[in-house]
Parts: sequence; structure tokens; C-alpha cells
Amino acid sequence: IQVAPSGNIGLKASGIQMEGYLSAPAGSITLTTSDSDPFCLLVGDTARISARGVNLPDETSLLDELPVSYTPLDGGSISIE
Repeated sequence: IQVAPSGNIGLKASGIQMEGYLSAPAGSITLTTSDSDPFCLLVGDTARISARGVNLPDETSLLDELPVSYTPLDGGSISIE
């Protein structure tokens, strides 16, 4: 699952087994289980979870000849509960 910069991913279930890829650049990712069993949320060896920072291009350039400027956004947050 990949969302646009500053987007959010939220997964909530009685049990989660994460084997894939979650990406929310400069956004937030939350994995929540409703079970108190510590083994109800498993993050596998191939799983990747990223809320890295990102540079967004500024598309409001006044002239085509000018270089594109960028707006940096800090990394987001990852919560596993």
C-alpha cells in the first residue's frame, strides 16, 4: 500500500500479519490490534514500513527556464500497537 505524501495508512484488526510494503512519505502509519496476545501482530522478514521524509517539487515556477524548487517535508510517524 502506498499513499501520496502526507497521507495516512491505518490498519486495525484482531490480528495482523504484515509481509508486504506500506509507504506514507511524510505521513503516518498505524497498525493496531484489538487482541492483547503479543503474537497477534507479526511483522515478517520481507515487510517494509516507511514514513520517510520527501522533497515535493514546487510546480508554481514562474518561467519554464527556471529550475524547479523543492519543499522538504520531515519524516512522518509509525505506530505499532
